[in-house]
Amino acid sequence: MSQRWSKTACRTSCIGATHRWAFGDTRVQRFRTKVAISQLEQACDLFRRSRLPSVVEIKNLGLPEFSGLSFVSKVRMFLDPDKSATLDWQIMKIHERCPTTLLADLVLGKSTQIRITTRNSDVYEIWCRRMGDISRVNFDGRFRAVDVERGLFQLIQCGRVETAAELLNDA
Repeated sequence: MSQRWSKTACRTSCIGATHRWAFGDTRVQRFRTKVAISQLEQACDLFRRSRLPSVVEIKNLGLPEFSGLSFVSKVRMFLDPDKSATLDWQIMKIHERCPTTLLADLVLGKSTQIRITTRNSDVYEIWCRRMGDISRVNFDGRFRAVDVERGLFQLIQCGRVETAAELLNDA
């Protein structure tokens, strides 16, 4: 690898990270200005009552910025990383290359986000269970659902989408 390429790659990565951080900061500001105390109280109540609320239940809180499956699945994953994982457009690259996985059951619209519907919530639950299945079948249960999903994400990032699809289908 040339020194010039590595400097360009590093610069591009830093710019991308700064852009993503700035976008995240904007979302945080929008959340803070729009959220009501009553919404936060409802969220606290839901999270106390249920360790694994459905993505529909989380969406129904009406919290600002909690609209698409990509973000709401991150909230769910935060609540229980042992049994929950993220499901976003990066993971959907598996479906683009291999349309026979469980991801084919998601209902996708024309928007840039995966909508939260009852059907997509059910598929998300199957997705989370499948992450646990992959851990048990391939790794003697040593990894949490989120760890398996992160592994699939890394395979996708490295251009090994077919390998990710095989793991998903074989569990």
